[in-house]
Amino acid sequence: MRRGAVVLAVVLVLLHLTIRVGFGVGAGAPDFMLLALLLIARELPLAAATATGLALGLLEDALAVLSFGTTGLTFALIGAVGAATRDVFLGDSPWFGFMYVFLGKIARDVLHWLLVGPGLREPFVRSVVLEGGIAATYVAVVGAVLFTVTGLRWDAPGARR
Repeated sequence: MRRGAVVLAVVLVLLHLTIRVGFGVGAGAPDFMLLALLLIARELPLAAATATGLALGLLEDALAVLSFGTTGLTFALIGAVGAATRDVFLGDSPWFGFMYVFLGKIARDVLHWLLVGPGLREPFVRSVVLEGGIAATYVAVVGAVLFTVTGLRWDAPGARR
């Protein structure tokens, strides 16, 4: 596992908690927690990525009284799929990174929408397609900029060549 990827993931989690939760910016800031999970999932084995996703999801769910656990399960599934992509897709292209994060955010929104109770759901088209598409583009652009600035690559050292 690369030290730079772990440091960036920790910084992203701290940014998420500071900006989205501490400052109350909410959806105005990109989903740094998901970006950290997608980054670290490409570094870890399947079980560790799933456990990390569950831990990060429960950390984010700590303030969600009505839907506690939905983000934990969603992040665990995304962590597992993210780890599985390491052996299927070589991520040495900036477009791969953009699409990986974009699809990861869309998957998070769809899974969360499916898992949350019907009384808490907003309409699918508005919450997932419109707002989710904009948020996915936002976090994917932020991820691309971060990887360009830090010089990290999406391909993990253990990926098949």
